[in-house]
Amino acid sequence: MSKSMMSKSVTDRSPHVWSTDEVIGVAVTCLLGLTWGLGVLAWVSGGLVALATHGSWPDQPFSASFSLPIRLAMHWDERTLAWPAEDRSTLGPDGFFWSGFFVLVVAAGIMVTIVISQISRSLARYRRARPVEARDE
Repeated sequence: MSKSMMSKSVTDRSPHVWSTDEVIGVAVTCLLGLTWGLGVLAWVSGGLVALATHGSWPDQPFSASFSLPIRLAMHWDERTLAWPAEDRSTLGPDGFFWSGFFVLVVAAGIMVTIVISQISRSLARYRRARPVEARDE
């Protein structure tokens, strides 16, 4: 496509240069979001395993899911130590937990991929449908 066929807003727009503060802010936000997301998946996996093996959901509140991946990393070999003392008896075997956690991580990754691809398709469709005005040069 020749330059004269492109719209003025696309060709005359200067590229955005990210400052160091913006990059650090985005990186910290992504890291906190990833930590919270993994915590939610670990909380759900532990709850589902406890529900399947003992018939009851652990009493750990949803708000505690943010610190759960950090505690799991600290107690990697003994997963029950990452949970509160009153819930340790209701947790199921480690193999069930890690299998369920892996399945949930893969399912969440697939869902994120689907959402991102749908957003990019709709943006591309919008850009193609936008009228292009030829400029006089």
